Amino acid sequence: MPSLDRKRFRQDLKAARSRRQAGASVRANATGAMALVRENLVLFDSMRREDPGLTWADIATSLGQQGVVMRDGQPITAKRLCALISTIRKEQQEQDERAEARTRRADVAFERAPADDPAPAPTRLALAPELNKTAPVAAPDLPTEETIRTGRYAQHDKLFKRKD
Repeated sequence: MPSLDRKRFRQDLKAARSRRQAGASVRANATGAMALVRENLVLFDSMRREDPGLTWADIATSLGQQGVVMRDGQPITAKRLCALISTIRKEQQEQDERAEARTRRADVAFERAPADDPAPAPTRLALAPELNKTAPVAAPDLPTEETIRTGRYAQHDKLFKRKD
């Protein structure tokens, strides 16, 4: 996976914008677009916030100049870049939803850091309180085999008696 040179990226971005306006395209050879976009998505979003005129096509062209390509070896396009970003955001949202749902589960107890701790430790899973009981549970009084047998015999005793 190619690494992203941020200084060169900004320069390529400016050049891409001017070429886009002129209608030129660039070809590069590399792979790992999803990982690169995932790593630098915050950078792309901040650049778009700083410069409202910046388009995904400009960013895609700049990435293409830095060697980011699609599966077929063609430089990454704006459509493919938007698809990657959409996939990454959807995955992140699903991951956040799963984490939130997990914290709401009654059968999973989390050890929480104290509120005044400036750097809370990562939460650790713990057993639910009802599973931490150490007192032995008394077995219920169940009838023995002998009492069951005599009880059944008494129920059917009239069938076994002879009428004289």
